[in-house]
Amino acid sequence: IKVDGYAEVNFDAFVEVINAVGGVEATLTESEAVNLNDTNYIKRKKYRNVKVGKQVLNGYQALGYCRIRHGKMKNGRYPAVLTASGKGDDYGRTERQRLGMQALLKKVKSMSPTEWMELVKVILPNVKTDLKEDEIYSYLLAVVKMGTMDLKQFSLPTDDGYSSQVIDEQQCLVPDLVKNKTAFRDFVYEEKGKKK
Repeated sequence: IKVDGYAEVNFDAFVEVINAVGGVEATLTESEAVNLNDTNYIKRKKYRNVKVGKQVLNGYQALGYCRIRHGKMKNGRYPAVLTASGKGDDYGRTERQRLGMQALLKKVKSMSPTEWMELVKVILPNVKTDLKEDEIYSYLLAVVKMGTMDLKQFSLPTDDGYSSQVIDEQQCLVPDLVKNKTAFRDFVYEEKGKKK
């Protein structure tokens, strides 16, 4: 599949952008805070000092938060690291990633267009894209002119759109294709609750 208009951002860019906006707000559960302070998800040890509850995370802390999957192995098993909504493992990680992006967007929304242009200069050296620099600036200006920056997010498989099965001794999620296609179509076309 040839994808055009792509932008691949590395971890360094993520850290730099979060730091450039002055950090992002997050509310950590006890298991998330313990995990971040007890593992190497936060790359630099000096920043492994997060606490339970609402706080502003710097780039290294935010990246660690978004990367949590499960706890450090103890007694032969990984303890659960749960989000406030009770999600763990990959579901918790993707929820934290969505929350992190929402927090970043909220911060960016509070900035002026001039500050946005400066932010692009921080991002561009760490982005792999097929877009030209002038295209990126024109898209940014178009977003400013639209006057909205609502971020809509969706994850697949949907919460009720899969079954857990063991296949070849591996724990697998087997998607219900009909449920997931329907949910995705409804999300894209905002058809939930409408007659089809």
